[in-house]
Amino acid sequence: MDRRSAIKAVTAVAGVIASFSLFKSLYNNRLMGGGHVVELSDFQTLIGDIAETIIPKTDSPGANDAGVANCVVKLIGDCESREAQQSFINWLKRVERDSEKKYGQSFSSCNYPQRVTILIRYEHNDEQNSLFRKIRLRVLGMDGMELMKKYTIISYCTSMEGATQALAYDYVPGVYQPCLAMGAGQKCWATN
Repeated sequence: MDRRSAIKAVTAVAGVIASFSLFKSLYNNRLMGGGHVVELSDFQTLIGDIAETIIPKTDSPGANDAGVANCVVKLIGDCESREAQQSFINWLKRVERDSEKKYGQSFSSCNYPQRVTILIRYEHNDEQNSLFRKIRLRVLGMDGMELMKKYTIISYCTSMEGATQALAYDYVPGVYQPCLAMGAGQKCWATN
């Protein structure tokens, strides 16, 4: 390869990267600019219903019993960028649209199997360790379903109900034991 073609290739790659950065900046400005600002708290009921679909009530408390919706709204509102929050809100709107389109009713009005069917659409199991997933996470960040699962699990496992009733909880931990044998049917430990 001669110097001229190397310079052209480097310039082309730099141009593509600069164009993508400009596009992303303009897109984010369009998301943030003007109009009515939608707050996450407007979707608290939907977030609670999605969380209850992810962690339903069985012999242990469900996500709604643990008050997960309040915590998810607080965590996403405080810990995620404005762009990620807007992307999450757009995902919630898509879930509602999909529910209306497929079943003719809101997500909250659907029964459990219908809710599961709607949410399975947003799973990315086929790309768990793929290069495409790594690029998507790097460029676009986590999608709505990944954020929802992440913060639902954090909220549930750190709640009083989740830690004490769904997980094994030791109120006064003793000495550190790095490896413990677990009995048949024993719950995971809430504290490490």
